[in-house]
Amino acid sequence: MLVPHSFCSSSAAVQLIEARDALGLEAQSRLDNTFFQAATIMLQAAQHNDTLAQLGNPNPVHKKDWRKRKAHGPADAAGLDLAEIARRALLAEEKTKGAANRAANC
Repeated sequence: MLVPHSFCSSSAAVQLIEARDALGLEAQSRLDNTFFQAATIMLQAAQHNDTLAQLGNPNPVHKKDWRKRKAHGPADAAGLDLAEIARRALLAEEKTKGAANRAANC
């Protein structure tokens, strides 16, 4: 929170002390009691703000995880094992035989 430029805590404290000195004993006692109550409230507020600042954001909203889409399928993967290569070769061979059989039957 921003403090207004016209506010000066030291001059306010000096004014409070000067006003207190002008009062009688009973009024000084009441002013002291009011001052301590206000100081206690301000201290609690400062401690509460400090606690909130330490917590940060307790329930952050998670951002979506973006993953790069694969440009090509597993056929273009560099690390094909021998079984995958053999399976693909067999499928290609069967396709050519099937196409040749269909062409021969027509």
